[in-house]
Amino acid sequence: MSEDTREIKIEGKYYPKDIDISVTQSGSPIFCLGIKFVTSNYKQNANNYFENMMGETANIQAKNDLPYAQLIVLRRETPYYNREGGVEKIETIDEKDLEKYIRLVDDKPQAHRPFAIGIILVDINEETSEVQIIDPKSILEDTIGERMQTKLSITYLLSEIESYKKYYLTKE
Repeated sequence: MSEDTREIKIEGKYYPKDIDISVTQSGSPIFCLGIKFVTSNYKQNANNYFENMMGETANIQAKNDLPYAQLIVLRRETPYYNREGGVEKIETIDEKDLEKYIRLVDDKPQAHRPFAIGIILVDINEETSEVQIIDPKSILEDTIGERMQTKLSITYLLSEIESYKKYYLTKE
């Protein structure tokens, strides 16, 4: 790993934060992307994941006026582990779990709302470790599935990043 591929620490409004992926120009960050991959006990911690995402976004965007996007990978069927480390049950991500992200992405721009959000639903075969991306429209109610394929898709996330890049290059 070269020096150019390490996380960089951004001085946020409230605390410094190591950023998963950042774009820099002349050593200064111009765009940041946080990545979360939730692998277990989702429903127990769903509100914490959401609130932490908004908090770290506000921390970065409020001080630096620096766009911060989020990529979230969720297992459609998520194991819930008990204290002994055994699988107690399987939780299924559903519309109710995703509604708050849809409301957030539709909210007006403010410090706690990420510049863009991409959510990927995956299925993981525990025996083979094979990962398959799930089409949200195939498993979710039509309205939620449609929003997941538009404003919360990885394609939309990348197009928003590309649009920002074009904007940034023209303002210089």
